[in-house]
Amino acid sequence: MLKAMAYADSLADLARQAAEAAGRSASMPILSHVLLEGLGARIRVTATDLEVTWQGTVAAEGFAEGRAAVPGRLLAAALDGIAGVAELTLRPDGTLAVDSQDAAFAAEIWGLSADDFPRVDPASGKGVSVAPDALSRAVDRALWAAGERGADFNCGAVCVGVRRGRTYLAATDGRNLSCVFLTEGAPGDPSAPREHLISRRGAARLKALAGLGLTVEIACGTGKLAARAGSSAVILSLLDGRFPDWERMLPGGPGEPEPTEVKVDRVPALKALSRAGRFADRGRGTARFAWDGAGPLRMGFESPLTGRLEQPIPARAAPGGARGGFSVDLEMKALESALKTMRENPGDDDSFRLSYHPGGRPAVVRSAVDEDTWTLLATAAGRREDCRDEDDA
Repeated sequence: MLKAMAYADSLADLARQAAEAAGRSASMPILSHVLLEGLGARIRVTATDLEVTWQGTVAAEGFAEGRAAVPGRLLAAALDGIAGVAELTLRPDGTLAVDSQDAAFAAEIWGLSADDFPRVDPASGKGVSVAPDALSRAVDRALWAAGERGADFNCGAVCVGVRRGRTYLAATDGRNLSCVFLTEGAPGDPSAPREHLISRRGAARLKALAGLGLTVEIACGTGKLAARAGSSAVILSLLDGRFPDWERMLPGGPGEPEPTEVKVDRVPALKALSRAGRFADRGRGTARFAWDGAGPLRMGFESPLTGRLEQPIPARAAPGGARGGFSVDLEMKALESALKTMRENPGDDDSFRLSYHPGGRPAVVRSAVDEDTWTLLATAAGRREDCRDEDDA
């Protein structure tokens, strides 16, 4: 029997987060419910839609044993009416009673059998630790690069992988690409596959977990990826298939000419993009970025409906790049998304590198602070990369 006391606001937060993770369109009635489990001195709340699972625990007192499956939104609504400690009692007929200690508030929630709730097995194996702000930025970039839907199923997924002994997060829609190296080490057994695919929705839950502000531990096992921050955890079912070989998409390979690279001040560039966005339809459209090898980067935008805008952005030649200038058309929203998710440099060099590769290759945007955080932007005349593996071509 579940009979326990817990702080109402903490338990309500867990219930809301669990209900949000489970989603609104449940394929089975039990999946629209959250599972409450008494674990002695704690209560665990679990929600799942069989692809994304969310778990959290809160301290409890009393005879905290037993299991109950109730609608998470109703549980959160009931707990919102209580200030302080809430008393939870699971009755023999499956009804969960929620009462305040002073008996001023009382609610009853009808649930389903807890035995029908799907069993959740967390991923096992050694994990890696990732700073919450780094994970949040990486997910933002990945969700943008994955697009609403990619050229094929795997191009719309987000990849958690390992290369050269480091864990990265990558995504592509076949045109644009984002890759962020997160930390040293591998999130799982070294003998396990080196790439793990998760859905866009699963990646969004990783960002929500990072939003708690705690270090996130990520581990991958057979068919599962588990991420834990404090007393909360997200367990994701891995997708089948293989992620495109993203390193093949990178320009500047053997036999390709050296790129022209310019360092551009990030904040003025964001202001210029925002200004041009007011001339465009909801910020959509392409702008021309031209550089003559010295002086500022010039950004031009023209619309037959609103007018023309041309503005300079402070820039200078980047060390190591080929000499000369360039002129390239880039999607404004894509560049703006890449710049907004870069880590701000508190020093004097809050800039980014824009590399132009001739021959229709994508432009490369890299932070001057995080050399291993970069984004590929398809040029307006660029080609669409084939997301199929060579074996499937």
